[in-house]
Amino acid sequence: MAKIIAGDLPSSIQSMIMQVSSRAATDDLQNLVFVAPYDITLKAAKVSFASAVTGADTNYFTVRVRNLGTNGSGTTDLASLAFSSTSVTASAKVPKSLTLGSDVTASAGELIAVMIDHAGNGLASPCCTIQFDFTWT
Repeated sequence: MAKIIAGDLPSSIQSMIMQVSSRAATDDLQNLVFVAPYDITLKAAKVSFASAVTGADTNYFTVRVRNLGTNGSGTTDLASLAFSSTSVTASAKVPKSLTLGSDVTASAGELIAVMIDHAGNGLASPCCTIQFDFTWT
């Protein structure tokens, strides 16, 4: 007899949580989160920083959930949030929603990564936790 777990159902929302270390103002690094086991659709993404963040007009960073495709060279942002003005802020330990992209799907076998990249002279980013929720088909 098979046991069905809610996560095995296509309409069930799954969550991936990734911790990202703090980044200096010029570090542009990405962290592989996982390989999509099925065709997936991103439903939401949030970031929570260890300390408060206030954006800046010229020197800032962007948090991204990116589809790298099957070969690791893809550039489609499934969700992102640019701290590109002083009006973009995040309180410490309070989840902040990322904006979903126009294409929020990934096919089975594609690599999904979280990344923080910097513009201008950058803005140091504190360590954070990124969560994204998805369904599979």
